[in-house]
Amino acid sequence: MHIDVDLQKVSVQQEGEIFDLSFDRLVFTAGSALFRPDLTGLHEYAFSTDTYRETAKLDQHIQRLPQITEQEGKYTAIIIGGGVTGIEVSTEVMERLKEIAQRENKASEARLIVEKALHDLYIEIRTNQTVRAIDSKGVTLETGERIASLTTIWSVGVKVSRLAACFPVKKDALGRLIVDPFLQVEGLPGIFAAGDTASAKTDDVHVSMMSCQHAIPQGKLAGHNVVCDLLGMKGIPYRQEEYVTCLDLGAWGALYTKGWERIPVSSGQEAKKIKQMINRMISPSEYKKRDDLFASSRPVEFRMN
Repeated sequence: MHIDVDLQKVSVQQEGEIFDLSFDRLVFTAGSALFRPDLTGLHEYAFSTDTYRETAKLDQHIQRLPQITEQEGKYTAIIIGGGVTGIEVSTEVMERLKEIAQRENKASEARLIVEKALHDLYIEIRTNQTVRAIDSKGVTLETGERIASLTTIWSVGVKVSRLAACFPVKKDALGRLIVDPFLQVEGLPGIFAAGDTASAKTDDVHVSMMSCQHAIPQGKLAGHNVVCDLLGMKGIPYRQEEYVTCLDLGAWGALYTKGWERIPVSSGQEAKKIKQMINRMISPSEYKKRDDLFASSRPVEFRMN
């Protein structure tokens, strides 16, 4: 796939055939993908939760562990990456490993190693470590230490869609397109961006994060504003001053914070209910009818006071 800004066309490939789509206005929301550097064994042996298909592959692997003959690290999982996703994956995988290991009465052998997590979840923590190589039976660190594991999960952040390179404009440090208050790409009239591909001011100081929290309202506003641009009408400026974080911590519950300083507001099972509510909001499956889906896309619902 390729985007030609000057000729105002998008080249796409479908079933082996390449064809062009012309446009008068363009909304770029290609998102991001898991960052996978050139690390020995990463592509061949590491799992991830970047997509539904990859998550299903990881789940199938864990379900098959009891069928594997005794090996060191059979019920050990290594999570590489200590961000929000890495922490959430670690807490959920720990519970899954215990559940699967119990089939052989070996729940006590469940072991998980992650860069950053919570001590009281019985997860081993290794900080300031660099991975040298990954193979089918474990991980080797730069220090030379070897950790046996049949389950290695890569979770070290995301990168902007490669299609962002098609736009000949200045980008931020993450490679995102810089947009104005109406989500129009600066320097490219008629082209809008939203979500992980857009660098947008949420208020007078902060810039949007690469997360659904900012992507969902931006997507709604971008769709609204591009129509306004076509009709010669003024759109709605993007403003999202409230910032929250809800971190899922598996059986322990969750942690809910408010503000860019991430001040704790709720924790444990009370915060878990908030996290579950957020997850249901993200999924459009609750909208069974077209009219309900369109109604949910009204941008005024996301204007922050």
